[in-house]
Amino acid sequence: MVRRTFVAVVSVLSFTGFFCKGELPPYQDPTDILDAHLDINYVLSITSNSLRIYFVVVNSFDETLQGSATIDGQAGIVSARDFSVRRTFLLSAANIVYARAYNSVTRELTIDPGDSVKLESVWNFIDDNGMDLTMDFFRYRNDPTCSGRRIALPEVFLVSGELKVFDRLKTLNPRQKEIRICHVSAYVPANYCPPVFSCPE
Repeated sequence: MVRRTFVAVVSVLSFTGFFCKGELPPYQDPTDILDAHLDINYVLSITSNSLRIYFVVVNSFDETLQGSATIDGQAGIVSARDFSVRRTFLLSAANIVYARAYNSVTRELTIDPGDSVKLESVWNFIDDNGMDLTMDFFRYRNDPTCSGRRIALPEVFLVSGELKVFDRLKTLNPRQKEIRICHVSAYVPANYCPPVFSCPE
């Protein structure tokens, strides 16, 4: 079985007229062949207390996409309570945490139908102005289940982004997402205090 590979997203195929003498009509790329969405996770562990923002690109076309990748964009997060509190992340190939077939030397990217590419940005809760939200923004209260641990009141953040994957395809703008978190002041092992899975009621 011969597998067809769609490579026209990044190159123009030229023909020498072996089968016809007239000029071929201008090539038009298919549209909407890549979908994108954002995933956000608050990670609290012995090694991390951060927010992970994932920009996920999915090939929704029915053929394989292959070519030289651009991978250029940004992701941003802003507080719904105070729009001046924001953090912007530039996205490049260095942010790729999953791609089944990406050559970092040649920059050739292959995405099979239904397969995805995932980029990650890690936020340590310091905004673009250098403010540490754990010191000057989050509103903490003592955790009654754990002496010495504090949990912040709920905060809502809005996350958005844009990404160019291939030069000849449009920039991806996934739907803005909203995340509600209660920042925990410190990780405490489960054998000392009950783990925190969500905002206290």
